Amino acid sequence: MARFNPAVTLGFLITKHITKLHLVYYFTAEILCALLGSLYIMIIIGNEANLGANSPSYAFPLPTIFGIEILASALLMAE
Repeated sequence: MARFNPAVTLGFLITKHITKLHLVYYFTAEILCALLGSLYIMIIIGNEANLGANSPSYAFPLPTIFGIEILASALLMAE
């Protein structure tokens, strides 16, 4: 039952897969790890990282961009 998304954790509470006490533990761990991960990245990469834009390259046709986005989303959701 490993997950990193608080929305999934909340869904597990609603479906009674976890208790309210577990919800507190999971939320605390998720927030703490997100903050520690961000701090680690800030220390390793710094404040001025040139990681590129988070947008598609318009050198490709729009149907190709949408197709790749749909394929990538499907692969991420595949179990």
